[in-house]
Amino acid sequence: AAVFSYISIRRANSKITQQKEEISKQKDIIEHKNRDITDSINYAKTLQEAVLPPQYVFKKYLKDSFIIYLPKDIVSGDFYWVEKRGDLVIVTVADCTGHGVPGALVSVVGINALQQLIEQEPATDTATLLGKLHRQVITALNKDVNLRETQDGMDIALVRIALDTRMVQFSGAGR
Repeated sequence: AAVFSYISIRRANSKITQQKEEISKQKDIIEHKNRDITDSINYAKTLQEAVLPPQYVFKKYLKDSFIIYLPKDIVSGDFYWVEKRGDLVIVTVADCTGHGVPGALVSVVGINALQQLIEQEPATDTATLLGKLHRQVITALNKDVNLRETQDGMDIALVRIALDTRMVQFSGAGR
């Protein structure tokens, strides 16, 4: 009986050793994949920050302005944007659907669409601009433009300041 018990214990120990080795291999694979994913997201952060205007641009157009930007994750679904066209300064703050990578992708789509619209028609009133932005973002996300209850989009505040007249125009969606 003692010999049988000894053999059973050796088999169990051998099996435990094999399981530990397998767990160690799986742990190494997970750590490697996690490192790859984190490196990729950190690079995405660099790309996202490249499309966000630096604070000095805001200060150039709006002397007493400041930015508080605190992403919940490495990348963010929030964005801010400023552009000057002639005597008009257009400022936007937006919170895109989702956090992290999905929100960051929507934010880049929103910034790109906004940039294109302002280049085409900088004097457009803010409400019209938001309507066009909505249609362009929905189209870019391959959604039906007529779909009323879409899950993809953004809450956005858009302000246009006429520097010559000091007139301010505001439009918001979800704000």
